[in-house]
Amino acid sequence: MNIKEWVFDRISSSLTIFKNNFKELFIPFFVYNFISITIVWTIAQYYFVNSLASIDDYNNLDTFSFLNNSAVVTSMAIWMFLFILYLIVYVYVLLSLMESIKQALKWEKINMTKNLIYWFENFWNSMKTYWHIFVYIAMIPSLLFILWWIMFNLSYYLDTLPLLASIWWWLMIISALIFIVFSIYRWTKSKFALYSAVNSDEYTKENFLRSVKYTDWNWWRIVWNFILAWILVSLVGYIISAINWLISFWLWWGSDLMSWLSEAFYNKDFSNIKDIVTVYLNDFSFTAEILWNIFDTFYKTIWNVFLIIFSYLLYLRLWIEYVNNNWWNTSIENKTNEKVEL
Repeated sequence: MNIKEWVFDRISSSLTIFKNNFKELFIPFFVYNFISITIVWTIAQYYFVNSLASIDDYNNLDTFSFLNNSAVVTSMAIWMFLFILYLIVYVYVLLSLMESIKQALKWEKINMTKNLIYWFENFWNSMKTYWHIFVYIAMIPSLLFILWWIMFNLSYYLDTLPLLASIWWWLMIISALIFIVFSIYRWTKSKFALYSAVNSDEYTKENFLRSVKYTDWNWWRIVWNFILAWILVSLVGYIISAINWLISFWLWWGSDLMSWLSEAFYNKDFSNIKDIVTVYLNDFSFTAEILWNIFDTFYKTIWNVFLIIFSYLLYLRLWIEYVNNNWWNTSIENKTNEKVEL
């Protein structure tokens, strides 16, 4: 496929690929989002708010007491479990989607059954790539932060020199700032590691380091590409979400919007959490929530799949340019026998 240089050409190509293979690219991701967001999220959300409602005494309940309440602790543990499960399953779906995009770019028929199997065959391999990403982005600042945090606590509890405690504290702040810088700069540099691994079917450290090299001298270009693509899909998304919200509101409550807002919020006393929970429970409806989430999930799935296709094409463009600019590197040439037209 012709992988052009200009960002608008890439956006157009992404839309074409998505349109020509809509069913194969859309359905797996939509099913995943529908189950995890529309169903599980709605049930978990209702359970969490009901747990808050079970707290008897909200009077004089400070933040520490609230966060250590058994209902809150249990809910937070469940949320953490569901979030981890969501991320694990997301990796499976993402691998399958990338493999489907890879087949579409080669003008092959997308084999959904084969790609579903690809989930399970390469999940642990993908974890190796994610580990390399973690080491590249967060390992050094995380270890430094933990070290200074331990030293700070020892200084504080052992009541040693205040100057030492202050030094450890500022070193913690510096480590946190390093983490933020690494997260912004190095996350962009390692953005295409998994794409490279799937494209070459090579989940190794060497492949990861090569994918980072593809981004050399292209950091701002990558950022600009993603910002532009994100702005385009966000503008459309906000319009769709607003229409969806208004239609859902009108169908379910069938009343004037401002009157409902006045009754539900403006006339309520939100001096404590109990009032907020009560308003939510009184207005909550599984039917309305699921209807809203179905439309929202439909749009978000299209958004996510489009951005992944766009990212794959951007990776291929950077890969082609890197290979052409380093044609003398035989170790790379041996791994890039397939030519893609510029």
